[in-house]
Amino acid sequence: MRVGTDGVTLGALAPVASRVLDIGCGCGLIGLMLAQRGACRVEMVDIDGAAAAEAALNAAASPWSDRVGVSCCDFLEFSAGEPFDLIVSNPPFFANGLEAPDSRRASARHDSALPPEAFMRCAAALLAPGGRLCVILPADCEGKWTAAAAFAGLSLREAIELKTKAAAPAKRVVLTFAAEAPAAPVRRQLALNSPEYRELTDPFYL
Repeated sequence: MRVGTDGVTLGALAPVASRVLDIGCGCGLIGLMLAQRGACRVEMVDIDGAAAAEAALNAAASPWSDRVGVSCCDFLEFSAGEPFDLIVSNPPFFANGLEAPDSRRASARHDSALPPEAFMRCAAALLAPGGRLCVILPADCEGKWTAAAAFAGLSLREAIELKTKAAAPAKRVVLTFAAEAPAAPVRRQLALNSPEYRELTDPFYL
């Protein structure tokens, strides 16, 4: 899973934080974007050895190599010495249909190995007080993942609906969760063909 719009969008929209964990980091795009935005420490985790190796190479070649670490492990078994102020992920979200014949691609796209309930439970345990969990998902997955978050003690604080253009239906949504008392989340929309989106993402393109 290489650089794509979902990763770039999450890396640009996630709140800035000091200590960050990127779950299912792939090539390292999101974690490196957050390092570029000022995170003091970024830990990146991927279960796929080749992806983790590529993320490590990209981190080493970046200006932020001293602030980025990469681990190859199952997130469900990941442990850290300190909690995180921000956890980000472009998680596997497909639950139905045939899985890709390539096992690496299937692991990156289907939630059979990392269902929302397990993801949220482990993420909640790694958040510092006041920390945030930020994910990007298909818009029709919001209810399922919000329910899983609630079971883990996390409530939805913000939902950014992403559209290809202003008049189109939302295709993706960026959700931000926190361990706070439930309240009506802030909701807004963002069109990918808008000047606001171009201004948001321009600093990350060569």
